[in-house]
Amino acid sequence: MFAVDAAETAVGSTQAGAARAASGGGPGPKGKRLAWRRPRVRPYQKHGLVSLRRAVDALGGRLLDGRSTMAKALSAWRAELVRDLGGADVVSTQELALVDLAVRTKLLVDSVDTYVLSMESAVNKKRRCLWPVVRERQALAGQLQSIRSCKVAR
Repeated sequence: MFAVDAAETAVGSTQAGAARAASGGGPGPKGKRLAWRRPRVRPYQKHGLVSLRRAVDALGGRLLDGRSTMAKALSAWRAELVRDLGGADVVSTQELALVDLAVRTKLLVDSVDTYVLSMESAVNKKRRCLWPVVRERQALAGQLQSIRSCKVAR
């Protein structure tokens, strides 16, 4: 049908490539893109609650070695809880299990509190709602409250 000269095709393709490169849509020098790209935004909060929860579940009380200020504060809080329950010789095994669960939950709540307080705002301004980590913190605080109010039958 149409007879096209090979030299004309080569010239035409070069002109089209130059036009695309000038407009920012195609490859530029040495195949690099010239188009501006918006930086990727992480679709989730990087608060570390999930990894901390997994570590606490896997290691339990061995997560903190006792030298950090958090470990010292948690061990002091644990000792106060045991003392409030009547002392180490009076406390049952079930109560000690609840105390250990309360200490682990307090570790999670304190860690999330630190993260939430370091955030610019607890509200997602784009969606006009709380960040999910704030809701998780409220759930953890409610769990800690229910553990503390749990009565053990003697």
